[in-house]
Amino acid sequence: LTVEARRTREGVEVVVTDEGRGMAPRPDSPGMGLGLPLVATIASRFDVRTGARGGTQVTMLFVIA
Repeated sequence: LTVEARRTREGVEVVVTDEGRGMAPRPDSPGMGLGLPLVATIASRFDVRTGARGGTQVTMLFVIA
């Protein structure tokens, strides 16, 4: 698991990357849970994609007022 945070002109960008199996639906799960939908709501920019070496990469931008 890698977490990077950096200040940009727009605010603070946080990138979380893992090298797991990625995100896939599970029959025993009722849904996404609360974490990712909450972050998507409060972040100015939110992106989930497959990482360069597999796994998942989540990028979030938080604007500082």
